[in-house]
Amino acid sequence: MKKKKYTIIILCGTMALMIMGCNGNANTTHRINTNDTNDEVVADSIIDPSGSNGIVDDGSEESAKVVALSQLQQLSMSDIPFKTKEVKTTKSDDGRLTFYCWDTEEGGSMPMLGWACEYIGQSGKKHLVDMRQEEGDIGAWVHSIYTIQKNDKSTFYLVKCRQQLSGMDGFIWVNTYKIEGDHLYKIALSDDMEGDSIFSVEYDMIDWYDAAGGFGQDWAFHYDEVKRDLYVPQTKEYGFPPCITDRYRVYHFDGNQFVRQPNVRPHWGMPLIMDYERLVKYFPTKDYTVRVDQLVDGTLRYASWKSSNEMSSTPDIIILGGKETTINYSKAYVFVNDGVEYTVGYNENVKAADGYTYSHQYLLVKKDGKVLLKQEKIDPET
Repeated sequence: MKKKKYTIIILCGTMALMIMGCNGNANTTHRINTNDTNDEVVADSIIDPSGSNGIVDDGSEESAKVVALSQLQQLSMSDIPFKTKEVKTTKSDDGRLTFYCWDTEEGGSMPMLGWACEYIGQSGKKHLVDMRQEEGDIGAWVHSIYTIQKNDKSTFYLVKCRQQLSGMDGFIWVNTYKIEGDHLYKIALSDDMEGDSIFSVEYDMIDWYDAAGGFGQDWAFHYDEVKRDLYVPQTKEYGFPPCITDRYRVYHFDGNQFVRQPNVRPHWGMPLIMDYERLVKYFPTKDYTVRVDQLVDGTLRYASWKSSNEMSSTPDIIILGGKETTINYSKAYVFVNDGVEYTVGYNENVKAADGYTYSHQYLLVKKDGKVLLKQEKIDPET
């Protein structure tokens, strides 16, 4: 366990996650304060996990911490390797904040990523800074940017980032930025009393990709811009790295700050089937959305909807007591209800014209040996 803690702390320093611990108090309200009227600006942009370098943690529930990014290395657009690398560009809705990320092709299973930030100051001038803050910084992929306006009409940005620490060990986190004058600031958000940073998660990438069907990058740290709810993924340690469960701690933005909500729940919020421990398999097809969940007692549960319906609606079918099996070297889940057999993840290995063999997974429904339905899983790319 010490190794896990050390890895996260080093990342907090290297990638400047800016999420520091605060003193616990049994009566403290869990909240993230984005009201930065008393923020302290520090010239040194390297964040020390101990809380030095001008980052003051006084333990108060209203404390907020910021760091000026103006001291980072200035770049020009010619420094971004558009011609030689595949550069991912992510821009805020208002166009004032843009991140450029690329694989430097250094490193192995833990890639070294280049990432730069362009922001437009109040004067209209564009600034481009290198976000790699020290030698050995492994960088990040920026997945999405949420532009959020406070009650006082000021704007800040939630930036969702990800990186991989090994072939299976992933890391997702959220940074918060504001542009004030011609300066870019990173706002550090308060921790809750659980000890680990609430706005970062280390997780088993392979397990989450398989469980969420490849859609999980969109779900972790999803911000619902209508309800103004931020969904912080929860993990469970079945081994190491821990697994994302598809259950979330919800933080609601009230116009001034994020306030922690009392219950851990799914982001899709169907009360009838919220009593599960973890998602085992999310399986969308052309006409149906299916999910297999593991309940607290270990029971497997099947739930399905027509693809035109949201998972927040009542499922068309719920079946308890399925079993895990292996079909053609791939995990599948079988449920039986009134003589009808439902197989989620029925696998067929098909040799294609290019000579390679590809796996195709299906929702297979049979009765008395007769196939009633066979539909292939839809991947995120389609």
